[in-house]
Amino acid sequence: MDTRDKLLRKYVFSRTTEALEQIESLSMEKRLTLLNSLPIPFVARLLETMDQSKSAEFLHSQNSEKAIEITAQLSFEALESILRITNESEREALLLNLDSTIATNLRKVLRYPKTTVGALIDPNIFSLLSDLSVEQSLESIKGKPEQVLTHIFVVDRNKVLKGLIALKKLIGMDGELTLGSIMNSDVKKVIAEMEISALLKSGIWPESYYQLPVVNSSNIFLGGVSRESIAKIVHPTGSQDRSAVEAGNALGDLYQIGLTGIFKTASELF
Repeated sequence: MDTRDKLLRKYVFSRTTEALEQIESLSMEKRLTLLNSLPIPFVARLLETMDQSKSAEFLHSQNSEKAIEITAQLSFEALESILRITNESEREALLLNLDSTIATNLRKVLRYPKTTVGALIDPNIFSLLSDLSVEQSLESIKGKPEQVLTHIFVVDRNKVLKGLIALKKLIGMDGELTLGSIMNSDVKKVIAEMEISALLKSGIWPESYYQLPVVNSSNIFLGGVSRESIAKIVHPTGSQDRSAVEAGNALGDLYQIGLTGIFKTASELF
């Protein structure tokens, strides 16, 4: 890698927002060439915040092997946003290249309009069966500690939401008791078809819940919606990223002007 390439990468890494604006202003051919010259982890980072149509355009230009490598590093939310604006055949082609579990979860979310709670569902929320004993439940938790929050949703064998239980309470209970006998059955929940704006106005979200359980019309547990995912709707990621980048602007105006010039020169070469 020569000095120009090193400086170009340093500029893109340190001043992401400004570099992104310049990348988006390039012709499609030059933009694809430039993105293909960057490391895949950083390309994935750029695609997270780039105009979604241009992100989709880039992914569709890649061969299957590279597309798989890139999409594996994209967040679930970014993938969902990109897939929403692609036509059916292109969407299916991308889904076929994804891990089967991720693809299945994306298909579930994409069934719902973007303005509804269903579009924000995290299908991987940890839950426990109501007929498990406390001892069995604690063993399940030990196997997936990273997925467990302060409250755990309880479902029956048909995935019907039955209640929830606080982890703190579960730890102190008799090991032979079943979850169904000790859970709180008066659980706040939300229907997947509910508009996000209606949820924000409803006031039904208890302060102690980080996640709200999401169900369908038959009370089947679909997953959860988090405060974080709602916050991204109220405060879009782009504005957060911009603030983070601005915090790193101590590089100075001279450095900015110099690297911007290098970037423009590099762009003209592609």
